[in-house]
Amino acid sequence: MVVIIKGRFLAANNNATFPMLFNLLLSDSLHLSFILFYLIPAAIVQDVMVVGLDTTLGTAMRVVLYVSRTMLACLACSRLVLVCYPKFSGLFERSKVIKMCIVTWPLCIALAVIGQYLMPCCQLVLYFRTFSLHFSKGADSTNYSDFLIEKPTSIGSSLIAFVCYSIIIIKIRKERKQVLSALTNLEQNKRKKQEYGFAFQFTAISICSTFTWLSYLIYPKIIPHDQPECTFVLDASNTSVT
Repeated sequence: MVVIIKGRFLAANNNATFPMLFNLLLSDSLHLSFILFYLIPAAIVQDVMVVGLDTTLGTAMRVVLYVSRTMLACLACSRLVLVCYPKFSGLFERSKVIKMCIVTWPLCIALAVIGQYLMPCCQLVLYFRTFSLHFSKGADSTNYSDFLIEKPTSIGSSLIAFVCYSIIIIKIRKERKQVLSALTNLEQNKRKKQEYGFAFQFTAISICSTFTWLSYLIYPKIIPHDQPECTFVLDASNTSVT
């Protein structure tokens, strides 16, 4: 975020990708802040510290996760359009992208409030015993919030990223033979390395995005509540990926 601001990458003459990237980095930074400044101390003392804070931060965590998922999907779509369908690049003009980034926050806040407070079940909390997000629900409660909001947004963002990046990689490989025939050996090697770099980046983004939301689904099921020390080992991977 500092590099983007100090380097003036948000200036009007720069790529429209940077506003989306800034939004993504901002949401991820807030995400890590909640873990660092609340979840870790709460796990150490094994207490919520302030009554209701776990629920409030659960709502805030929902917001930043929704923003992150939205930006990942938008970045994937923008790259697909710019690489494979440049004639539709007007869809991601800088002015449109900035408006989209601004509108994303109130929409995600509204979605989080609906899932957290307006649906019958269930509220999402930052739970110190599993060192993760946790739905507070009764034994016979139907988790509408998870079924109608959490899983669709998580799966949807990962699926969009996977499909977009797969199409990009396939298109690059198809066009490679045509382009390489007109290049020298040195240029061919350079371009080959560049293609592998893109492929690795696209794959890594999709995998990391998917692993982050899957970790919040899996950790509460595999971490025993009476052994909170296990959470520190497991959460290290989630924090580093995020």
